[in-house]
Amino acid sequence: MLILLLLNATSAKSFASTTSKEAEVQCAENGRFYRKEEVGDDAFECSKYFLCLDGEEFEFRCSQGLLFDIHRQTCEPEKQVNNCNVTVKAEFHFSSSEVPRKVLELSATKINYRAQVPRTASEPFENCKNDEIECDSGECVLIDYVCDGYPDCADGDDEESCDPENNPNLATPCDTTMCRLPDCYCSKDGTSIPGHMNSDNIPQMITLTFDDAITFDNIEIISKIFKSHRRNPNACPIKATFFVSHYNNNYFLTQKVWNNGHEMAIHSITHRSAKEWWLYNATVEDWFDEMVGQANIMHKYSKIHMADIRGLRAPFLNLGWNRQFLMMKEFGFIYDSSVIAPSSSKPLWPYTLDFAIPHTCKDNDGNCPTNAFPGIWELVINPFQVGQSSCSLPYACPYFTTADEFYTALVYNFKKHYTTNRAPFRISLQASWVKKHGVVQVIERFIDEVLRLPNVWFVTNWQLIEWMKQPTPIEKLHSFKQWQCQRKVTSLDKACDQPIACKLYSNFFNKQKYLYTCQECPKVYPWFRNEFGID
Repeated sequence: MLILLLLNATSAKSFASTTSKEAEVQCAENGRFYRKEEVGDDAFECSKYFLCLDGEEFEFRCSQGLLFDIHRQTCEPEKQVNNCNVTVKAEFHFSSSEVPRKVLELSATKINYRAQVPRTASEPFENCKNDEIECDSGECVLIDYVCDGYPDCADGDDEESCDPENNPNLATPCDTTMCRLPDCYCSKDGTSIPGHMNSDNIPQMITLTFDDAITFDNIEIISKIFKSHRRNPNACPIKATFFVSHYNNNYFLTQKVWNNGHEMAIHSITHRSAKEWWLYNATVEDWFDEMVGQANIMHKYSKIHMADIRGLRAPFLNLGWNRQFLMMKEFGFIYDSSVIAPSSSKPLWPYTLDFAIPHTCKDNDGNCPTNAFPGIWELVINPFQVGQSSCSLPYACPYFTTADEFYTALVYNFKKHYTTNRAPFRISLQASWVKKHGVVQVIERFIDEVLRLPNVWFVTNWQLIEWMKQPTPIEKLHSFKQWQCQRKVTSLDKACDQPIACKLYSNFFNKQKYLYTCQECPKVYPWFRNEFGID
């Protein structure tokens, strides 16, 4: 679990991006993170840092707004970092308050998300700073950590009184004077169009998303839906977002789908069905192991760039309250798409979690985030109406029994978006469900019908966010950079012609399982807390 360990050793505030061998660069094999050159006032370069292990250099990048502090060996707020010009070759003299943490000192199964620089005797616990609170057990913890879903006090005191009257970090209602694009978006009831634009002058965006594994059984369905003749008004092929879970996933096919320009997002490693586990029992560490672990697997066995993995969806839409979003904030995820909006006359637009969510949380068992998580987008799920009833996801809906009924429901829900505020119309599918119920022709028919409209665009989740950051009228969309045709696939990223069929023993399932990839086979079947298949 090399990447997992590296992430932990650095800080919960940073996210591994890529790994590469650079023969021309001499690794600093001293077990410390380093900066390769002086970067002056360049904040982007100062957020990058490196680690050398066994002759291989790993590159990391701090989350937005943080810089790498080479003395403390952590990512810190910009105002607190004044050593961007210090490189690996410099001699360091640490004060007692700047003791660096050792690399790889943390357990692979128990993660310390609050690893802080140790206090000294000159900082007794009873003298907490202005931005800290004192626990009943005596420690001082940052106010920002109160009611975030993770116990920082030894006695858990910081997580005991999290009702609206006592939670100092409770998200406040939307304030449009403080929330401005491109970094923040909210509205009073969630239905307002970004940029104060008129609905007639914006595109009707449709996001096709697929949940669960990509397999030999369902790749044909995916190929049929995304035939090359189905194109947006700018002549670029339509694309989708795939929320990939690990069990039975084919990483060779995943790499090919990614090569074709589709977006890859995370749906967990185990996809375990125990609702209460996700809602109440899963800790921040568990969410990390499930979601970042799956990102590591996709990076390792499908070569998907870590920087391209931006979002996640909770299995069965079982939200993890503030714990889930704390993990997302600290490990660089940009969006979630698990929150279900209540039925309303107008559909809701996505929003950021800088402020309180603009609706109730009944359909997520009241487990929506209550704290503010600035900069994280929520691609809210509008209910799928079927007659007088509604479902959160079409593939989980029991209210239609025939293909014609499904088509009628698709058209009805599309018109509800198209004729009101043109909030993005989300069609959430499972390729296996599409195949089982024989509705691929219905989906193809619907896509072909709506593409005849000049203002309908099929976009990925990330393309949707890019538009919301920069609302662009219909007449300028042909030159909208973020919606141009797919990037060129490099030889390093391109999937092989024939995969390696790795026959591996699974300790969890107690049997042999196959893993299809273009990369070297691991020792055992990758799984939760062993994503690299270490024997």
